[in-house]
Amino acid sequence: MKSILFLGLAVLAGVAAFPAPVCSAVTLVQDGQPTAIIVRGSTESAKCASEEFRDTVKSMSGAELPILTDNAFDAAPSDQSVVCIGDSRAAARFGLDSQKLRAEAFLARVAGKNLVMLGRDSSASHPYLYGTFFAVATVEQDVLGCRWLWPGESGTVIPRSKTISIPDDLNIQQQPRLVQRSWRNSLDNGAFMAEIATKAGFNPKAYSKMCLDEELWARRQKMGESVALASGHNETFYSDVHATHPEWVAMQPNGSREWDSRDGNSDGAKMCVSNTALADYIANRALTAIRKKRPVDAQTPRGAPNHPWDAVSIGENDGAYHWFCLCDECKKLDPPDAPPIKLSYGSGAIEYRSLSDRYLEFDNRVAARVAKEYPDVLVVAFAYGATNLPPVRVKAHPNVVIQYVGPDGPYENDEACERLLKEVNGWRRAQAKLSWRSNWLRGGLDMITLYPHKYADDFKRFAAAGLLGVDFDTMMNDWGSFGLNYYVMVKLMWDPNLDVDALIDDYCKSGFGPAAAPIRAFFDFAEKQTSKRARQARSHETMLPAWIGAWSGDSVKQAEDRLNEARQLAAGDAAIAARIDFLGEALEFTKLRVSLMAAVADRAAGKPISDQQIAGLQEKLVSFIRARDTMAINRPYALYDQARFPDFFGPVRHP
Repeated sequence: MKSILFLGLAVLAGVAAFPAPVCSAVTLVQDGQPTAIIVRGSTESAKCASEEFRDTVKSMSGAELPILTDNAFDAAPSDQSVVCIGDSRAAARFGLDSQKLRAEAFLARVAGKNLVMLGRDSSASHPYLYGTFFAVATVEQDVLGCRWLWPGESGTVIPRSKTISIPDDLNIQQQPRLVQRSWRNSLDNGAFMAEIATKAGFNPKAYSKMCLDEELWARRQKMGESVALASGHNETFYSDVHATHPEWVAMQPNGSREWDSRDGNSDGAKMCVSNTALADYIANRALTAIRKKRPVDAQTPRGAPNHPWDAVSIGENDGAYHWFCLCDECKKLDPPDAPPIKLSYGSGAIEYRSLSDRYLEFDNRVAARVAKEYPDVLVVAFAYGATNLPPVRVKAHPNVVIQYVGPDGPYENDEACERLLKEVNGWRRAQAKLSWRSNWLRGGLDMITLYPHKYADDFKRFAAAGLLGVDFDTMMNDWGSFGLNYYVMVKLMWDPNLDVDALIDDYCKSGFGPAAAPIRAFFDFAEKQTSKRARQARSHETMLPAWIGAWSGDSVKQAEDRLNEARQLAAGDAAIAARIDFLGEALEFTKLRVSLMAAVADRAAGKPISDQQIAGLQEKLVSFIRARDTMAINRPYALYDQARFPDFFGPVRHP
């Protein structure tokens, strides 16, 4: 049988090769009737993947494939076609299991009249991985033609067919390039999210479901991690050490090492990183955590630290430029030619220079101590605020990973984008392993903001230079305004070599069918307007006119015309029409918000704009937000931002 679609990688560097069984086509459903059974493995990933595949096949054909365990399969007819999902005795009969695969890697292969999909679902340091689920998700998308453009029903594309067959030459084997592929979900933000949702008049339970929808979407896009590279804040540092070792706490401008309660909770207290005893303390604390996972005499994998077993965080506390140590010993670690910065204290700001050299020196000390016992364990620290700029003199220990935060909103500000590239190159010269921990997904204020090509260019460049992982903060769930960015991001996280234009074309054709051309034109126009805004927005003060210049008057009409053309071409297809309306909702929100911003700017410039006019525009926007029930925009955050930025949106007149 001729293959209907083949997008797998049969051979990858470092992936174990399996013998190819004699193959024939596997028919799962014939004329609406099930002709195969699913035999699932015992891992959580295999259980979820089996249910996922069963539900997808049922949505496509109306037929439901039975799910059996290994024991139940023993009593099944011997001539039954089998879909093996996860490690099982059934899969082992074909000589296939996951033990030769690396963490999160998977394979999908036809063996005789059977389909095997399995992957690594655990490792010594990570008991819950999703290799098997990734195998199923890949077959669903690359073979069966399903797409999940965004979370929820409207973003789901399931082809319909009464007969489903898997091509006889199916042979996919993949593993991720990055050990961590994650972002912070704004909806999964605990009490804070529940509070702002409630204040905005929304049902937090509905947003909890949206959060679950996003998590499933992300898993289908193969997001996950085999090594957690997150560098968390050391928030209990002050309470842990101050009573016994006050000399480990950062010295303030007045010479004190006491935390000033007027600066808030002590979770912002910084370390005196020149103190070698403190470095030993941090290293020993990290070693204690590692020993709980793996005894010292356990076998060390070969290739460390290039194939890390695990990672530990030694991140400094939050407060980008606040409360850093000014003792003489710490200041000796700061090269005189380091770039200038400002440090902030309760008494005010002072002119100083970058602290990256002093902190990298400290990171190296801790990493060297940890590596003596665990050469395959990485030590993760921040490049953020006062430590964001590359070091001038110090080079990184081979086991140090720098979680680079960088400037906010680089793709909404050309100057910030230039800084991003310059700083990443500087950290590479310092020989640091890098994880990208940007805050810039917060940008956009829920208005249409697209930059897939700029992002793809940088991501490919960073990946080629050895990027280990990404952990973006925050994914705002504004899927109509930002969704194409999210889609391109997650696809490249798994495979940085993918062609961005091919991804966008597939997104348009899969989701919008006969309306693909005007939808692609809509996205291209939105990306052009985002680039225009990025050229103009050089500061907070220039953001307002940049937004107004990009999305007002004729520019909005041009975007509306493309969506209207798409509606005409998709007439009669309710699913495509719903997707177009989803994008239209984001455009209408952008139009209303920019109209309000323009009125606020005009009044600030002295034009006769009354309070009643501003209030009327605010009420129109708020009513629009409250009336929506999709994920095109993040409704609670849209109202929250109204209150946060009165210089953009006028005085607050709503809860």
